[in-house]
Amino acid sequence: MRPLVAGSFYWVIPVFDVDFTPPGFEGQPYSEEMYLAMRDHWSQKEQPARFRGYSETGQELWTFLGQADDNWPVSWIGEEIKPL
Repeated sequence: MRPLVAGSFYWVIPVFDVDFTPPGFEGQPYSEEMYLAMRDHWSQKEQPARFRGYSETGQELWTFLGQADDNWPVSWIGEEIKPL
């Protein structure tokens, strides 16, 4: 496993958010259509995030652009994003 650099940005995929309600499905019961809309939403795809380091318990800490919850876990970490 390669070391992550605190303060650097990486391409990541967040852990799938099973509680996410995609736009247009508010107040509707869970369905196959809702699952497909959840899966295809941009928030469930590869995106940039800033690695903040590790918590006292060793948990990776991430900041996602435009997201309120800064400690969402990731399921995949891609390449570090370096400025040109």
